[in-house]
Amino acid sequence: AEIRKRDPRGYILFITGHEELAFQTFRYRLEAMDYIVKGDEELLETRLQSCLSAIRQRMQDEKVGPRKYYTLKIFDSIRHIPQDSILYFEAHGKQHRVSLHTDNESLEFFGSLQPIEEELQSGFFRSHSAYLVNRSRVAAIHLKEHLVELDNGDTCLLSRSAQKALQNPPHQ
Repeated sequence: AEIRKRDPRGYILFITGHEELAFQTFRYRLEAMDYIVKGDEELLETRLQSCLSAIRQRMQDEKVGPRKYYTLKIFDSIRHIPQDSILYFEAHGKQHRVSLHTDNESLEFFGSLQPIEEELQSGFFRSHSAYLVNRSRVAAIHLKEHLVELDNGDTCLLSRSAQKALQNPPHQ
């Protein structure tokens, strides 16, 4: 838990002789990469090498460019989601619920779009009162249908005011 406080994205491997404690890592939501039980030295070395290779690959992938993350807290779990994988945020009425849609999943949490929009700034735009869309994921804008089409085929509503803002961008 202390490691997670200091480095929320750090890689944690447990190497222990206590197989029965493996589920404690889930209970404390530590997001361990692996839980390796001592005993079979060959298996230990193989799994450790596999983890180190995966870490090395992830770190190399991150070096491609500075990757920005959106940090999301859902109950007592914290997620760090790469902003480039976010398609859009969707507000659900007056219930203060928001869904974050990515390529692989949708996460629902309590909140509102306004603070998210302020945090993410120019990389995202408000296409409608209920939608905050990732600019880099927009494939097309359908003015007649009042829709924003994303690169995965999803669509979000496009309000008249957002349509005007897109057609008349502010001068720099």
